[in-house]
Amino acid sequence: MRNISGCKIKLLAAFAAAAGTVGVLVGTAAPASASSGGTFDAWCGYNHSVEVDGPDLNAYPGWSTRWYPTLYRWTAAGWQAYRYGATQTQSGAGTWTMPDSITYWTFTNLPTGYYQARVTLTYFYTGVAQATYTDRPLVHKPVPNDPFNYAVVQYSTSSYCYEG
Repeated sequence: MRNISGCKIKLLAAFAAAAGTVGVLVGTAAPASASSGGTFDAWCGYNHSVEVDGPDLNAYPGWSTRWYPTLYRWTAAGWQAYRYGATQTQSGAGTWTMPDSITYWTFTNLPTGYYQARVTLTYFYTGVAQATYTDRPLVHKPVPNDPFNYAVVQYSTSSYCYEG
């Protein structure tokens, strides 16, 4: 086993903690701009849509994730898979000074109803799979500063979005 410095151990421990709490969001970033380090964002809102943003891995060189979102819709039978998004790949910076763009997927043209976004993802470090999470629920937030978002704000919770 190779020798890992104390700094690298602390960084790996911090990332593991962030990865383990993938559904807990600690920022108030705008959609498609940046999710909090290592987490995913689900945005309820604008024009009958739900957007899922990938994690901001810029502070984690060598780390990456492959993920896809699933949108669930509330029915009389409970939460049912409704739509699937395309597989996305999100990489950390190649160096500390080369940021990577944030990947995202938007589910559009949603009929009135309650929706819950979830992600299935695998984290990689230098190309080697480290952890896989299946159908992980996210914390949902309304799109900020959206003047047409009254019903979304009124009827959504951190567990789901209302689109109406």
